[in-house]
Amino acid sequence: MRLHLPRYTLLTVTLVVSILAILWMLTLAGQPVHIPVQNFSKGHIPHYTQALSGVKGQTITVPVDSLSRIDVWIRTRVNASQPIEVRFELTRGVDEVEPIASAVVEFNSSSPAWQTRITFDPRLVSQGDTIYLRMKSILGSPSASISYAYVRGNLYPEGELFDLNRVEVPDQDLRFKLYRHPIMPKPLAWLEATIAPALSASEQALGPPAWIVGVLAALVITSVTAFVIITSGLIARLCPNEYRRRASLALLLAQSATVLAILAGSEAPLGKLWVHLS
Repeated sequence: MRLHLPRYTLLTVTLVVSILAILWMLTLAGQPVHIPVQNFSKGHIPHYTQALSGVKGQTITVPVDSLSRIDVWIRTRVNASQPIEVRFELTRGVDEVEPIASAVVEFNSSSPAWQTRITFDPRLVSQGDTIYLRMKSILGSPSASISYAYVRGNLYPEGELFDLNRVEVPDQDLRFKLYRHPIMPKPLAWLEATIAPALSASEQALGPPAWIVGVLAALVITSVTAFVIITSGLIARLCPNEYRRRASLALLLAQSATVLAILAGSEAPLGKLWVHLS
């Protein structure tokens, strides 16, 4: 069986597929890599609290060294000509006025749930430190609103949700997720980001030793790599001989990009808001 496509059609398809796959892989390669270290269970439904006072905050106990990112979820209703301005600050405590890092962001559009990725230099904090994430909002118009996702119940006993920097909100915590800086350099950092959650889950569940989980992960990665290479070659055999090499390369790139997209999962750069504190 052979594919009978016009020459220029086949060349165009392989070229477009290769370019798109390379662009996607370069996009992932250029994105910062962070390793998740703490998150609320997916079984807890998040709710949203409107920041009528303009100031919300959460104290957090740093679980590991090299903490580099905090994700929060924000809902906005805004007129594009009158944006909402939010100043994100990281301080040593609720009473500290001078932040160790900060940034100002303008929300120019409405969204039911901005996944806001707040990054900072991992050298600013150490394991065991108590830090305070403060968010000050200025509404551009009376009709605008901004709300922050939170979870009900004292699900995070290592910190508290605050309103106006003074009022501790009982039985509530800001919905957040913590990440650390990877140990490995790119591109191995993506491999670390893939394996580290499995190792952490196994440790918390008192499952198999870390080395067994690592070996299983290596076997899975090896199997997937072999599958991608073999299937690319087999499918390319459907093309005429003079186009097999190009088709095989295009299929290899396309499958590699797909695998990377699956591995990236929620870390894919689409639809996320990055805020770097400095």
